[in-house]
Amino acid sequence: MKTLHKGFIAPLLLALIALLLIGGGAYVYVHNKQANQSAIVSQTAQATSTAQTSDLKTYTNTKYGFSFQYPPYFGTPKEFTGTSSKPNTPDSVDFLDGRLTVAAGVSTNLSTGQPMTFAWFSQMYDKKEYNKKQITVDGKNAIQVSTSQIGTNTLIPLSNDVIVLIIGSPELQNQILSTFKFNP
Repeated sequence: MKTLHKGFIAPLLLALIALLLIGGGAYVYVHNKQANQSAIVSQTAQATSTAQTSDLKTYTNTKYGFSFQYPPYFGTPKEFTGTSSKPNTPDSVDFLDGRLTVAAGVSTNLSTGQPMTFAWFSQMYDKKEYNKKQITVDGKNAIQVSTSQIGTNTLIPLSNDVIVLIIGSPELQNQILSTFKFNP
């Protein structure tokens, strides 16, 4: 009976060793394949990012001294200038049929006639129904506010009374904010 066990253990050990070698080999193969695929995806993403960056168009507002880049699919910007009938209406530019607006200038509170300054907006957005966060845009402190009613707004102060207001989805705004520059 002892001979039977000895004859059974050797093939069992050999099978176990073979199984470990095959399993280890399969693990190494799969791990290397995933690493190669990650490298290919990373290279593709870099190439796409470079191509997208080289295709960007630039919008410049010389009146208020800022510029930003935007992708071609944003379309041709539609510019609107404050009118004499509404002297404190900011200038604005719309992209994507109004889904993204960048306005600059002085806004007036229609009920009080007072300018709606950066400090005024910042104080108004301190209320708990607003999700307000401090951000930096080309070295300037700014705020980004979002609620279910207003969506997302970004406010950047240019001076005491003059602000830049960006209205649109966070994704669209981030494409502009990542290239936003103040011109000397």
